[in-house]
Amino acid sequence: MILGAQSVTVRNYTTSGRDRLNQPVKTAVDTVVKGCAMQPLSTSETVGLTDVETEMWQCFMPPVSAALAVTTASEIVYSGMTYQVLGARPKVDLMGLTDHVAVDLKKQIA
Repeated sequence: MILGAQSVTVRNYTTSGRDRLNQPVKTAVDTVVKGCAMQPLSTSETVGLTDVETEMWQCFMPPVSAALAVTTASEIVYSGMTYQVLGARPKVDLMGLTDHVAVDLKKQIA
């Protein structure tokens, strides 16, 4: 099923041993998901000592294994920008089959 024409990269992290301070070493595992639709939702800006722009986005992904494995520890990379995952919800159709995955995203630019 194709929801859109965009391709996004789902980035999950795995632990691959420990460093010299006995801290876990995290390794990024990237998986490209095609047929997605990225949609902007809102933008806000805070002006003060540091200017911060916050953008809220939503990504609709086909129900492939990488999309179903998205958690709040994941990141989505689209068009060279990295988005923080706020939540992911599989959506089912009238037959009870998973139709797509809706992922809520946030990007902050300081």
